[in-house]
Amino acid sequence: MGNGYSARAVIKKGSLSLVHRSTVAGHLAYVLDHNKEVCIGRRTGVWFDQKYYPSDLDTGRIFMPYSKQELSAKIIMIHEDFA
Repeated sequence: MGNGYSARAVIKKGSLSLVHRSTVAGHLAYVLDHNKEVCIGRRTGVWFDQKYYPSDLDTGRIFMPYSKQELSAKIIMIHEDFA
């Protein structure tokens, strides 16, 4: 800023969250927006273990089948142009 002082700002612009449950065949997940409403759209889904899983266009449901080995990795949630 000046005179030896500096400043920093962090601006939070919306958020996405994930809810899921285990089923017999795999994981059933939904991406939620900042209002806790299910995100539905053509560009809605998740990236997990270098694979993209799109959401159902009618319900927003995302299905991820079980893997043969146990895996722990980060997930990237996407809705329209926001990740």
